[in-house]
Amino acid sequence: MRTLAGTGRRTLLNACFAVHAVLSAVVGLAALLTPHLVGVFFGEELHNTLRYNPAGEAKVAHIALRFYGALTLGQAYIVWNARSITDGEVRRCFIEAYAGVFGLSLLVLLRAHYTESHWALENLSWARWLLNWGLIAFFATLTLGYTWFAIFQPPVVFEGLAHSA
Repeated sequence: MRTLAGTGRRTLLNACFAVHAVLSAVVGLAALLTPHLVGVFFGEELHNTLRYNPAGEAKVAHIALRFYGALTLGQAYIVWNARSITDGEVRRCFIEAYAGVFGLSLLVLLRAHYTESHWALENLSWARWLLNWGLIAFFATLTLGYTWFAIFQPPVVFEGLAHSA
């Protein structure tokens, strides 16, 4: 019975990895190819064109977003392939790392939201304010999901496929 429950939970973990990988691929490609569109999440104005070539600080921000996109694409590849890893310790390492990474990312977003006047409701349209909270909710969901696996799941979830037979 424990094996069946563990198999179902491993399937759920693999589904989480798959969703994470697909979303990471989409965000990574968007940041790499159209950093000005991803920059909207960080307060950049929308320029009604897919070929926006900024100058000054915006150009530096676009370079950073492209680096982020490249790293996120790499992460998508790693997480997609982590579904077939049979070593339970490696799978647990992925879960713990992502719980920490997304938790810290959430704290960064919350700090910016509450300490930067740029993100105050009186300085933003409702749409931008809701977009910001949507991003915060997205990272909160990732944090809670990976933390749930890291803390509350029994070791059988992390046992590899070779151990489940």
